[in-house]
Amino acid sequence: MGFPGLLRRKTINSTGKLTSEEIEYLKEILRNPPSLFGYDVFAWTAKLVWQMIADIFEIKYHRRHIYWLLERIGFKLVKPYPIHIKKNEKEVERFYSQVLPALQKKAKI
Repeated sequence: MGFPGLLRRKTINSTGKLTSEEIEYLKEILRNPPSLFGYDVFAWTAKLVWQMIADIFEIKYHRRHIYWLLERIGFKLVKPYPIHIKKNEKEVERFYSQVLPALQKKAKI
């Protein structure tokens, strides 16, 4: 190629391999639990979405690309927070009703 190969060229932004109809179907799938589609898990994960796209649409994405794809179609991944077994509901309620407002009021002073 020589010198012309070093020059910048205008790139074309790719919208991905899924068509708009496939993306709409993907959204419908993700609004339902994975168990309806034959997966024996409680919730969707990025790895599971990646595998499901490969199974249903026969399209291979890079696994890291799934995070971007999910964000682009309006979904986001969240991490579950563990709940302590010995959590006292009365103490939690007292914290939110008395302690937290007092701390917030003190912080504004």
